[in-house]
Amino acid sequence: MKFYFLLFFSCFFLMYCQEKENQSKKNTQKQTDFTPAFKIQKYEHYQLLTIYFNEKKDSVLYAFVPKNKKIETNIPTKNIIRTPVQKIVTFSHTHLACIEKLEQNNTILGVTEGSFLKDSKWEKSIQEKKIIDLGTADEGVKEKIIAIKPEIVLISNAMDINKLSSLRKFNIQTIVNLDWLETHPLGRAEWIKIFGLMFETEKEAENIFEKIQKEYNEIKNIAQKKSKNISVLTDMPFRGTWYLAGGKSYMAQFIKDAGGDFVGKDNDNTASIPMTIEKLYVKGKNIDIWLNVGQAKTLDEIAKNDERLTNFLPYQQKKIYNYGADYWLTSIINPQEILADMLHIFHPELLKDRKMKYYTKLK
Repeated sequence: MKFYFLLFFSCFFLMYCQEKENQSKKNTQKQTDFTPAFKIQKYEHYQLLTIYFNEKKDSVLYAFVPKNKKIETNIPTKNIIRTPVQKIVTFSHTHLACIEKLEQNNTILGVTEGSFLKDSKWEKSIQEKKIIDLGTADEGVKEKIIAIKPEIVLISNAMDINKLSSLRKFNIQTIVNLDWLETHPLGRAEWIKIFGLMFETEKEAENIFEKIQKEYNEIKNIAQKKSKNISVLTDMPFRGTWYLAGGKSYMAQFIKDAGGDFVGKDNDNTASIPMTIEKLYVKGKNIDIWLNVGQAKTLDEIAKNDERLTNFLPYQQKKIYNYGADYWLTSIINPQEILADMLHIFHPELLKDRKMKYYTKLK
């Protein structure tokens, strides 16, 4: 009898553990409901990176081979990056955050549109010529790139792959980084793993992302304790047209995860949607919170844009919040901070001690 009891108990315990494991997997899957538009495959002497674009219908393949390793003949691509990369030109300022996070600032030789880095930590480096401002990314930029001899050029548009293909003759490779196409904030942050490949800091990149993901999901779980729905509007009209964030965009995901009810959640667009002020007036006049109002820094600037905007309830109740310049430079690698800011704005009772990092309230 004792034997059968122990057998029954053992089976029950194993079933219980299996059920807990399955439930844990389900919870993990629920918490990580995104797939970034890249894939990394590890081999003995190199690593392959596939970057997808055009709604994942097309792709480009890169091989990362350590400089102390011989390039094998069976590598299935001519896009070979020798690692660790030590000389970089970047076409997007968002790349700077990942490079800095991995403590590789000294690898940056040049950036495009350096004038937009004014009042940032990078301005001094440009002034001291530690980083070269290459100006606009037009046809003439190739000569400037060749002159400073980087190993790779980070680009943000798949169309530039062919435009810059002639750089290969000078042993300069391009890598396309499409983090801006991701529809989940964590999907955007996960692109730091590609920088880990470049610098041979894969473990550090993985640890950074895991920490970001953990903190993001902890804040998301807090938001689920909300006691009421908060309606949220984003963006502001530009020359008469209101470009509202898409319902499947990463911004819409931020708002949802922070416990907000986004007015544009029902559309299936990942990109911004052009709308008239009249249509948004009907849809969002009485919403609770208004975010991301372009270049506006005060309520008066919103009124000057269009007097009708003063009729929106958040304007009258002074519940309009905008991000600062640092948002465009570092938020991609700090989605948990954006989420915490939004949660504090939407449901301040859930994050009472939060001191906002990216958002400020307009006065």
